[in-house]
Amino acid sequence: MFGAHAAKRARTDDHYASSSTTRSDIWHSDGSLVLQAGTTLFRVHWSVLSTHSTVFKDMHSTPQPNLSGPTVEGCPVVELHDDPLDLENVLRVLYDPTIFLQQEHKFVLVASLVRLGRKYNFRTLWKAGVGILETAIPTTLDQIDMLRENNYQVKGIINHPGLFVDILGLLRENDILTLLPCAYYLVIERYSMRELFDGVARGDGTTATLAPEDLRQCMLSRDTIIRHQCEAGYSCAWALSAPASTPGLVRTGNVCSNIAACTAMRASYMSRFMRHPSLLPASPTSTQFIWRYGFCASCREGVVATIKAGRTKGWEDLPGFFDLAPWSELKNEE
Repeated sequence: MFGAHAAKRARTDDHYASSSTTRSDIWHSDGSLVLQAGTTLFRVHWSVLSTHSTVFKDMHSTPQPNLSGPTVEGCPVVELHDDPLDLENVLRVLYDPTIFLQQEHKFVLVASLVRLGRKYNFRTLWKAGVGILETAIPTTLDQIDMLRENNYQVKGIINHPGLFVDILGLLRENDILTLLPCAYYLVIERYSMRELFDGVARGDGTTATLAPEDLRQCMLSRDTIIRHQCEAGYSCAWALSAPASTPGLVRTGNVCSNIAACTAMRASYMSRFMRHPSLLPASPTSTQFIWRYGFCASCREGVVATIKAGRTKGWEDLPGFFDLAPWSELKNEE
């Protein structure tokens, strides 16, 4: 491919200069090869690509047969089966790493770093893309509490409607398993059923939609989480338990001072829960909620303790709700 004669080069130059291709503004006059993605051409340097990518390094070092392959301005053309925007984003970062100094990045840039970073073993770019995602997606209960307090405005990525849907698809596509449980959870918590099925308008005329397998997982897991809420050990277990009428039935060992009222409060909460099921493994304990329901001091302390323990258990079990391995076993495949 890379040993074309001058006459052949002239012919292929004419071909690639035709209206069927477009030159990107990433066009270095001293570049040593031309990358083609779709109908877009990029003139770059073997040295730059080889320094950062073992795939391009191996490609460059492999002897090529003396065939009259296509060239542009004397440079061999390497056709890549990638989205031109992904390639453009990666090349811009390679030639201008100061882009990483920005506090926030567009999701499309992060996606490009992850996709092509993994495909061509741009190891530094892969790590950078995953690092930005790790900044955006919580991996602890405290972090998800902070995200909710911040109205789901993530750090590191410029927010747009449907962002969590886009992130979930990227994580699944590239086996970034460490972030998957929380990404799934944020999708089913943040978006309505209609949005899950019909997609979320991003605001630029496009729609963020779940892949069929992700939609199926979200629906099954949402049902599983709701059904687990009131089971022993989880956040809403208190609502199906009777107030302690004898010592030792609550953590404090105290008895309920108003069994009729506290029983009614539990029934009232369950009635509300049945109408509006919540997803509590990652929701913070609400002091206002406890006081609003008017429990006696003993029951109030018991409810707070149950919710706190249930949140911890819910978070520990979160991967399993989405048919994933436990937290300790989740690894990212590069």
